[in-house]
Amino acid sequence: MLRVYSGDQKGATAFFRNRALLDTLTKLLKASPDRSERRMRILFHSASIGAEAFSFAIWCRMHGLDSQFALEISATDINSEFLDFARTALYPANVQQTMSAEEKAYFEDAGENEITPIEAIRRMVCFFPAMSFLEPISSVFDVVVVLNALTYVSETEQSLAIHRIADYNRRYLVTTAFHPDTIEADLRQHGYVAVTDNIEAIHNGWTERIRPSPDAIRGTPEYSWVLPPFSPVPGFEYRFCSIFEKAAT
Repeated sequence: MLRVYSGDQKGATAFFRNRALLDTLTKLLKASPDRSERRMRILFHSASIGAEAFSFAIWCRMHGLDSQFALEISATDINSEFLDFARTALYPANVQQTMSAEEKAYFEDAGENEITPIEAIRRMVCFFPAMSFLEPISSVFDVVVVLNALTYVSETEQSLAIHRIADYNRRYLVTTAFHPDTIEADLRQHGYVAVTDNIEAIHNGWTERIRPSPDAIRGTPEYSWVLPPFSPVPGFEYRFCSIFEKAAT
């Protein structure tokens, strides 16, 4: 896990944080009925220092999505210092300890015990100026990713964020660590349905968040961060899901 700090803001991220999620999302996109359009735009909010956006770019290259579509991968964060780090794209070499040989092949030595994604991967990701996911955006994106960030806003702000995102998101919203008691209503209001493909494997991929008996207090970041072991309890399709599809209008 990579942890960075800037004032009272912190960024926690990792490369290939949830491979089941990456695999499921790329398969969904490869099967997209919009293949004839050839262009696919993806936006990562709360991108921290860039590991998740670069991981997705690598996964797309590994599985041929970039040969099927003209991909436009963009990323932003509320913290400009994190984005400066992401643009520099120099990471501790020890992040490769949990990578497969195939994944490692997409990085090169940068000296001083650091590595960087190869140039072809760095070129795949464009980092926007700093912005919040609560802000409106005029562009349109096929996929919007907001991982592990809604936990830091209130339930009311979560509702506003999804309302704003729905205005510029055409197809998939990828999110986790949200307010579980209101997420279904927030998403349904804007036509999102849960994509349950590999839902249990994706849930189990959030290894650092799963606790046998979560007892966090509602309204705290821990309440939306901590996950119980997977179980098909009422409403699990939304509470435990990470990929949501926007119904065609």
